[in-house]
Amino acid sequence: MHATAVADLLGRHPRLVDLGVVLAVFAGSVFVEPPPLPAPHGWSFARPLAPAEVPLLAIGAAALLMRRSRPYAVWLVVAALAVADSVLPGGGTWRLALALLAALYASAAFGGRRWAWAAAAASSTVVLPVAIGGGGFEAPGAVAYLTVSWCALAVLLGDAVRGHRAMTAAAVERAEQAEAARDEKARRLVAEERLRISRELHDSVAHKIAVINVQAGVAEHLGETDPAAARGALAQVRTAGGEALQEMSDMVGLLRADAHSPAAPPAPGVADIHRLVAGVRAGGTRVVWREQGSEMCVPRRAEVHVYRIVQEALTNAARHGTGTVSLTTGQSGGGLTIEVSNDVRREPPGRRAGGGHGLVGMRERAALIGGTVSAGPAAGGRFAVRVAVPTEKGHRT
Repeated sequence: MHATAVADLLGRHPRLVDLGVVLAVFAGSVFVEPPPLPAPHGWSFARPLAPAEVPLLAIGAAALLMRRSRPYAVWLVVAALAVADSVLPGGGTWRLALALLAALYASAAFGGRRWAWAAAAASSTVVLPVAIGGGGFEAPGAVAYLTVSWCALAVLLGDAVRGHRAMTAAAVERAEQAEAARDEKARRLVAEERLRISRELHDSVAHKIAVINVQAGVAEHLGETDPAAARGALAQVRTAGGEALQEMSDMVGLLRADAHSPAAPPAPGVADIHRLVAGVRAGGTRVVWREQGSEMCVPRRAEVHVYRIVQEALTNAARHGTGTVSLTTGQSGGGLTIEVSNDVRREPPGRRAGGGHGLVGMRERAALIGGTVSAGPAAGGRFAVRVAVPTEKGHRT
């Protein structure tokens, strides 16, 4: 098994690490014998293991199972066992020092820095001298140096591991937050794109479908009484259907386009409103257009939106109103204003009028270019849609 696989396994199962620490500390305390060292003042690192010490070593090692959740309690237990070992017959050896150093490491790695250093000071000046010296508090210089350095090293190592763990956790949290932000941005962009596609599909096709619906009704009504007029209406149906199919094909091609695809056809603008009005008139709806002020002029990015708003307003007027449609456009220094109105059609009882997404789409388009759309009853029992689009310094950008 590779080292990375082992590290990943131990990272997912920290209890395995704790169990390994317990077994290693117990085995080292019982089976490892240090080399003989000078033992002034009754100090000795090479006393044989006393049978009475084995239970203490087992308890001290087993206490390390709680080193993550109760690091301070583990140190207190091991320190008490080390002091108790010093009063046993044949006790007072270095053997519980391994568990004590592991407890100091756990205090720094899983607890607080200040408490860990306090425990290290108590261990190096009191607990280890008592445990090793069998009750003596005066340690020779070399032994005192060892106890202080061991305890300090255990705390420093634990503190370094705790700092590294905190840095890793912070890095993981930042990465997760960045990933969540990217996912949220991607979802928002997808939602905006879906809304844009649905709006374009509705605005480009709904007008043609409305013309088809009106002309099909005319053809049905005049099929027997005026065959020539009915054939003219069917010709309008065929023309509007072909234009709708072409617009859908252009849109699908635009969605599928990549860097190597041919350029998409230009989007319609305010200059195409004349052609739009002519098409509505050809479809059988009388439109009276009053142009006020100078020639229509809006920012380039707003042209397609203005065209689609006028197209949707004329479509709704033909579908849901009756009589002559009045289209008024006014260009001034403050911007472009548009009003579309006609008489309200009286629907038969039980039939629901309107209820589509036309007005919602118009308001969304107007909001994208800083404009407004309002709709409601007007004078003389008419229904009017009013649009206001600001301009930038009176010229296209």
